[in-house]
Amino acid sequence: MQHPTRKRENPSAGPGDGTRCRFGASCEGGADLKVLTHFRNACAHNERFFLLKSPKADIPDLSHHGRLEIPKKGDTYACGKRDLFAVVIALRCMLSVDRFQVFQKQLEHEIDGYLQDSGALTSEQLYEGMGFPPRWREI
Repeated sequence: MQHPTRKRENPSAGPGDGTRCRFGASCEGGADLKVLTHFRNACAHNERFFLLKSPKADIPDLSHHGRLEIPKKGDTYACGKRDLFAVVIALRCMLSVDRFQVFQKQLEHEIDGYLQDSGALTSEQLYEGMGFPPRWREI
């Protein structure tokens, strides 16, 4: 049941229940809650997200991985499985299109601001450390 104050403007933007989300990608299987829980706990204990990985679980392979042309290492996608980008993928599957777009714009603003204000890392180093593929903004 949908929350009474939450209006889903686009019926094709379903949660991670096998429905279709923006760009027609299927969010089959939903995200592994263990990954989300690990990042939530890190946030609650003021841990840094850079280089953070979930030690016990991956999110399942989703159509987003293939559509973004994320390379594989063996049979496993190189990123977006147990890193911060996995959380972004999970949120993409769980939020409405409008809510995800707000989240994505804020995330882009924070990343761009950090890169502009800090000379500690290049954009490539930052994105790689968080598990973001080159085309991450196309999610």
